[in-house]
Amino acid sequence: MANLIYRNYLPTKRTERDQWLISRYAPALSQYGASLGVSPAEIDTVLDGADEMAYQIVFEGYLDAFAKTVTSFTNSLDTAKPRTPVVRPIWNPPAPPTPRVSPALNGYFSFIAELNDRLLALPPETMTPEMKTALGLDPLAPHGPKDAAIDKLDARDGGAVVVHYHLYSNKAVEVAMQRSSEPGIVTTAQSPFDSYTDNRPNKVEGQIESRGYRVRFVLSPTSFSPWSDWLWISTKP
Repeated sequence: MANLIYRNYLPTKRTERDQWLISRYAPALSQYGASLGVSPAEIDTVLDGADEMAYQIVFEGYLDAFAKTVTSFTNSLDTAKPRTPVVRPIWNPPAPPTPRVSPALNGYFSFIAELNDRLLALPPETMTPEMKTALGLDPLAPHGPKDAAIDKLDARDGGAVVVHYHLYSNKAVEVAMQRSSEPGIVTTAQSPFDSYTDNRPNKVEGQIESRGYRVRFVLSPTSFSPWSDWLWISTKP
């Protein structure tokens, strides 16, 4: 997930994202893709992605059922009636799909995000509102609160501090950091994950210090949500 490219039309939950691809985007792209300048190979790549996601859903269900069968088999070795036949689990998973584009590739959603950046830049007479809706490219309602907030701070040995927060549907969070011994000196960093680790050691080795952190959502390269309040923590030696 670390390399997934998020867009405002893409569900953040994996199960919803998979269904968006399988049930909505792939069939619509198959219908409209050629008229939007999408190559046959690109359409096939998206269809392969939908097939792989559908297979993954079926395969995960099979794994869950097989794990229960193995547990039942293991228990029966201990608890079944003496001298009853042993019935071993048989591994017979569903066959994977045959890819249209060989070999099958990873990173489907990032591929789709980059493809859609191109489609959304088309003039409205080419990419009509009806096509955009059919493809599922209308922006979703915002997920979660409008402003960022720190959930907790974890101090680690040597001075490192982990800042925890929720991205929700945002692409990144900007973290501001300062030492109480250096008022006015603020360091910032951006993270596309649900936490950021400040790996700076204590200013004086073996001596704890007080550090403050605050966060804000990165809405675009030049716009941000308001900063959260400063939250302070004592580091570990």
